[in-house]
Order: sequence, then C-alpha cells, then structure tokens
Amino acid sequence: MLDSFRVGDAVARRPESDAAEADRQAIRALKARFDDAHAQGMDALYRRDLGALELAIRRERELIDEQGRLILQRLHRVSTWRR
Repeated sequence: MLDSFRVGDAVARRPESDAAEADRQAIRALKARFDDAHAQGMDALYRRDLGALELAIRRERELIDEQGRLILQRLHRVSTWRR
C-alpha cells in the first residue's frame, strides 16, 4: 500500500501514514531509551552493583510494558481504519 499519492504537483499523505510515522518515531525513541537502560544494567552487572542492576532491570521492564501498550494502540487504530 502506498503511503502517499500524487495530486497535481503536490503529494498528499494518507492519514494512516502520518499515524504510522508517529508510531515508528515512538518505537525508535523507546528503543533508544531501552538501549540506554540496558547499557546501565550491564555496567552495574560488571561492577556487581546489585542495587543499580535492579533499577536498570525495572526500567527495562517498564519500557517493555510501554512498548506493548504502543503496539496495542497501533493494532486498535489499524483495526478501526476500515469501519
């Protein structure tokens, strides 16, 4: 499916492609935050700092939960496009 189509000299974007781009950007930002939390956790593990490791693991879990919510929102939006 095309994300855009040509109308005269302008390119019109389909409404769902704007939402999809916002979803992609949110997932990219979430991945960057997860990578940061993971790096902090690995650093804490090497230092044997169990307190910091626990915090990093909790942060990773929160980010995974947030990713799940984003996926469910996207699935809901996609399932209602054609109704």
